[in-house]
Amino acid sequence: MEEKKIEEIEGIPPYRMNQIIQAAAAATDQIVSGKHLYNPSYRECERRPQGGIEMFLHMPTFKKLLKSAFRRDCLRMGDLDGGLLVHGGTFAAWFQNGMIPNKVKAAVMELTGELPAAGEFFKATKDGNQYEMPENPEWDIHRGLKEANRRYVVTPVVLNDSRYDTFRFLQQAGAGPIRVIKEDFISLIDLAEIDYNHGEDTPAGPFGKKDGYQFFWATDFCILSVYGTRLYRGISRKVQLSLGDVDFENDYAELEDKK
Repeated sequence: MEEKKIEEIEGIPPYRMNQIIQAAAAATDQIVSGKHLYNPSYRECERRPQGGIEMFLHMPTFKKLLKSAFRRDCLRMGDLDGGLLVHGGTFAAWFQNGMIPNKVKAAVMELTGELPAAGEFFKATKDGNQYEMPENPEWDIHRGLKEANRRYVVTPVVLNDSRYDTFRFLQQAGAGPIRVIKEDFISLIDLAEIDYNHGEDTPAGPFGKKDGYQFFWATDFCILSVYGTRLYRGISRKVQLSLGDVDFENDYAELEDKK
């Protein structure tokens, strides 16, 4: 099966191209329907809500993942690329400065006691914060997002492996390879939290690289990155292999029970 990927056009990353396509489709629909397009003023575009905006992250799940990373000594954070990067080992989230929700700040400070100052990067531990240099290339979440040029489909298939964890299967668009991530990462995305009134939009994604190791969802103000996992039990791996015969973007209408 030929792999499909989203071509980068003149430096526009795939998630941005996806947003452009969605915006163009919405604008076209409004024009065809005879509706007036909203034309915000410069001041309205520059206005920033007090206490940040609501992001697309489900806060109870986000707090759960933060605490788990803290217990495993995997929680790092820093002021990078004009925003707050929170890295938990198996996931990462970046929030643009000036738009960070207060409840995100509170969840972080509950474990770290502080937010990183400009240019700071530290590892949060029970013995205190240990300041580090942000030298790991995996902490460059913007570069990772730009390199993620393959679109993935979140399938409806969930594997509850009582011996290990609960997993969700992703498929590279075009009936491509089946990848696996923890179900907690899907639970982390909560569209009900999106603050449409202050410019937040539905996150684009997931996008990934050819190796299926890392996946991204993104808006203008927030980037979420999660890491894939490997299944070990034979029956679990058999399920993964079997799903490769299904194209999850096909509705298979001819198979529906018409009775």
